Amino acid sequence: MAKTAAQRKKEQREREAQHLIDVGASEIKLTIYRSTQEDLAYLQEAGDFEQAEEVITLLIKNTAQILKRDMSRINELLKVPCHKKESSDANSNL
Repeated sequence: MAKTAAQRKKEQREREAQHLIDVGASEIKLTIYRSTQEDLAYLQEAGDFEQAEEVITLLIKNTAQILKRDMSRINELLKVPCHKKESSDANSNL
């Protein structure tokens, strides 16, 4: 007897769930801000990636590999950008 569409879909979901278990996948909650979203979209488009998750995974894995070869690049790869706001006092001295 042929399987119904619902049965096939259920089996597909079960296979996908088992695959995630097999590869040790886990989900994380990630809040990103507008400029980070824009950068991620740029990288996704530049690399012709369908999913942002793939870009993030590759960035993490490739950064780790670079640092395993040359730890002196840690500041270059993981530096925290400075987001200084101009104070109103500084503007009043103009």
